[in-house]
Amino acid sequence: MARHIALDVLVAIKIMAPEYASSASARARFEREAKACALIKGPNVVQIQDYGVADGPFLVMELLQGEDLSARLARERCLSPAVAAGLFLGVCKGLRRAHELGAPAPPVKDAHLLRTAIRCRASRIRRSVHEEGIEYMGRWRLENITIFATNRTSDEVLGHNVHALFRMRYDASRIGRFHETPRLVWHEHIICMEIRGRPSPSGDAAGADAITPVAAQTEESRTWWEVGVDQYARNPGSPNFAPWLARYREGYRSAVGMPGSVIRGGAQLFHRRGGDANPRTENVNTADDQAEASRRYLGKKGGILTIEIHDVPSIGLSGEWDVKERYLFFTLGVQGGTVWRRVRQHLRVDKSLPPDLWTRTLEVEPLEPGVQPVWRTNVDTTGFTRVDPPAHLTQVNPPLLAGGEFV
Repeated sequence: MARHIALDVLVAIKIMAPEYASSASARARFEREAKACALIKGPNVVQIQDYGVADGPFLVMELLQGEDLSARLARERCLSPAVAAGLFLGVCKGLRRAHELGAPAPPVKDAHLLRTAIRCRASRIRRSVHEEGIEYMGRWRLENITIFATNRTSDEVLGHNVHALFRMRYDASRIGRFHETPRLVWHEHIICMEIRGRPSPSGDAAGADAITPVAAQTEESRTWWEVGVDQYARNPGSPNFAPWLARYREGYRSAVGMPGSVIRGGAQLFHRRGGDANPRTENVNTADDQAEASRRYLGKKGGILTIEIHDVPSIGLSGEWDVKERYLFFTLGVQGGTVWRRVRQHLRVDKSLPPDLWTRTLEVEPLEPGVQPVWRTNVDTTGFTRVDPPAHLTQVNPPLLAGGEFV
C-alpha cells in the first residue's frame, strides 16, 4: 500500500519479485497482465492506474479494502451457496469482458477475490439471491387464468364447453438448468342427485346455493353421491390434460408457424415481452426435438407459454332416472401459485319437462391473490340415500410418460 502523490489517494502496488524479474518470459507475462487489466473496465475487475519499470516491473492499482477468498476460506472453511454463486458470477463477468475485448484473461486466484467486490455488486446480485440462497433454476409464474364457456347440448348430454387459458411466464436464470413447469391444479368437487319416480310439483330447485329435497314415491328412489378429485393427479393421460412434453411441442409449433394442434386445447410460445418467439429450427425434426427446442429457448431467454385446457363438464341424458341434478365446483391454478379461479356449474334435468326448462348455469369467481378456495357447497341432501360415486371418477390412471413430465 502506498499513497499516489499526484492524486493524493491510497493505492496498491504490485512489484515483481527480484528472482522473476530477470526472466524475459515472466516480465512479458507480467506486462500482459497489466494490459489486460487496464483494458477491462467494470466493477468485477480491479482497475489499473499505472505501469512502469524501476528495479523491476510494477503495477499501480486501486486499493480494495476487504477480506480475500483465501482468508475467508481459512476462517469459514465452506461458503454458503448464495455467497459462492455471487462470487463466481462476478468472476465470470470479468472473464467474459476480457474475452469480448480480445484481451488476455487476468489471473484468477483465491487471494485475488475480495469480499469487497461482492458488496459492490450487491444491487445486481440481489435479483438472483434470495433469503434461502440463489435461484439455481429459472422460475415459472402463473400470471393469469382466463375462462370462457359455451353451452354444450345434444341428444346425449347437457353441459358446457369450458376453455381455461393459463398464461405462464418463465424467468430464465443466469446459471443452472431449466426448471420444468409446475403442475397445474384442476380440482373438482361433484355432488350429484338422482330421482327415480315422478317428483311432486314443488320439487324444483329452491335457490342458487341450495336444493329443496324432492318428494318421490319412496325413499329408495332418491340417491346422491359426492366425490372430490384432482384431475391432473388422477388422470394424467387424459387428452384434456396433455403431458407437458406435448405442451412444449405445441408451443414450438405455434412459434414457427406450423399449422394444427394435435392435442385438445393447445399451447403457444411467446417472447418474454409478449411478441413472437424465435426458437431455433436447425436440426429440429421430431416431436421430441420440438419440445427440447422450446425448453432451450425458455431456459436461455425466458418467455411466455400460454396453455389452453378444454374440458366438457356435462351429464349424460341416458339412464333409468327421471330427475338428475349435479353441482360441480372446480378450482384452477398451479401448485405453489398465487392465482386461482373457482368455477361453479349447476345442471338439472327433469325428463318430464321440455329441455328449455332444464337448468344450466356456470359462474366464474376470481379469488384474491394467494387465497386458495374453501369449499362451501351448501347442498342439502336430506332425504336422499348416499351411494358410491361412479368408479371411473375415482380411478387413478398411470401416466403416459416416465419422469413426471405429465405434471
